[in-house]
Amino acid sequence: MKACCQLAETLVSFLLLQQLSEDFIIICPIGWFCNMFTEIRELFGSKVLRTVRSYVSTGTCIVRHRSHLRFDHRCMSSEILPRSLRTKPLINTKEGRKLAKKFGMQNLRLRIHMSHERIRLCNKKLNSLSYQLQAELDEGFFLKVQQQLSVTQTASKKRLDKHHNDIFEKLLITHRQNKLFSIQNCSNKEKRLVVNLSSVQLTEAQISVLQLDLNFVITPKAY
Repeated sequence: MKACCQLAETLVSFLLLQQLSEDFIIICPIGWFCNMFTEIRELFGSKVLRTVRSYVSTGTCIVRHRSHLRFDHRCMSSEILPRSLRTKPLINTKEGRKLAKKFGMQNLRLRIHMSHERIRLCNKKLNSLSYQLQAELDEGFFLKVQQQLSVTQTASKKRLDKHHNDIFEKLLITHRQNKLFSIQNCSNKEKRLVVNLSSVQLTEAQISVLQLDLNFVITPKAY
């Protein structure tokens, strides 16, 4: 009788997991998974329970690394350097700041490569733990463990994506403001003040030529 009740509970939970949206974790009973861990420890032992917790933790790590990877790719495509990778230029000049940013972008590429490698290793470990649990648990309990992993991954992905989106939006706003400020400074430096001390009314073309100062050069004739 107890086995039938457990099987019915597992079937109902599986159907709910398929039909509900990502908000499933909000309406899911809080102690449901705690009871599952307790049952696993009582029926299969503490060693199997440690394997189950390692399986869920590894699957959650994959979601975390993928979220970081998406954030890094967005920064790379927008040429925005995250705050954690910014370094103070050794020489506070235009070339020094350019070298510091180049060094930061190289570190960003390295971090993307490391994220890919970590995801590969976690997937390998997850597959190994999955085969191990299939051999140690019966089908009903292994299905419960997969449900726990799916719910935990959904909650982690939703939380991390929101966190990274907020950070990226702030970085993007700051990047656009700095870019606009740089353009305005360049335009202000290029425009020189022309004071007309004569009685002749200067045209716009004449003023633009005088603003060039000594940088004005007549185009040579082609030989």
